[in-house]
Amino acid sequence: MATILRGYKTELDLNNQQCTACRQHAGTARWAYNYGLARKQEALAQRKAVADPKSVRIPTAIDLHNEIIALKQGDKPWLKDVSKWTPQQALRNLDTAFDRFFKKQAKYPQPKKRSKGIGSFYLETPIHVGMIGYSFPSSGRSGSLNTATFPPIASSTSPIAKPRRNASARSATSPPL
Repeated sequence: MATILRGYKTELDLNNQQCTACRQHAGTARWAYNYGLARKQEALAQRKAVADPKSVRIPTAIDLHNEIIALKQGDKPWLKDVSKWTPQQALRNLDTAFDRFFKKQAKYPQPKKRSKGIGSFYLETPIHVGMIGYSFPSSGRSGSLNTATFPPIASSTSPIAKPRRNASARSATSPPL
């Protein structure tokens, strides 16, 4: 007999302040992706122009994130208003897009556009939801996680059932899933 693993898909009904915070995160993710794409395109163009292509290094997500950290202190102070994970994950997604392109699994990465929708972002830290409200990271200043707490969200929740692997197929010593 299969065990059912249940997950929940939640649609959030955000107020104006919450919506603004989410749009800032999505806009920052789009900006970081496009910034990284431009930097990688510059490096690829330089690589084509020189005699020894291996002498030009293509920046990785880590290199680009370090550049963004430097920009946060100087030209782009608005980057301090969002979580540090937002641009990090966008740059990781860009690296994945280039990896898939070079393996001929996908087309060349294209810039993200605001006209294609609000966008999305990913946070590596949990969003805490409780009866009195919820919180999610608002900034990644000085290595600590600053959270913004908002009032409760009106939401509609629907269960999503996913069947687990057959329990009899596991060995007796394996931990439960």
